[in-house]
Amino acid sequence: MRATFYVAIIISLLVWQSGCKKEAHVISNAGCDNSVQTVRQISDHKATVAGSVGSYYLVEDGAIDSRLVPCNLPVEFQQTGLHVQFSADVKATIQLDNVACCRENIVLTNIAK
Repeated sequence: MRATFYVAIIISLLVWQSGCKKEAHVISNAGCDNSVQTVRQISDHKATVAGSVGSYYLVEDGAIDSRLVPCNLPVEFQQTGLHVQFSADVKATIQLDNVACCRENIVLTNIAK
């Protein structure tokens, strides 16, 4: 009787844990300019996808007036309003007068819904 109870608890915990996993995606950096210097790394930050076709960017939770522009955002993540968790290499970015403030180019290393 006791063994059955423990088996039921273990199965319940495994089922609960599998429901909490985020859908991860393998990221390719094909199409990114890897010769640009990495100035910092972001690890496991939460963000919201914004923008439109051809010009999607990430807005970190709690940030104002900043845009993280990935060169390798997978198609299935190109949905405005989608909440994601990601890691990335932030690349050196020249801020131009005609571009929105606080824009940074990034290469995603991990992303999940």
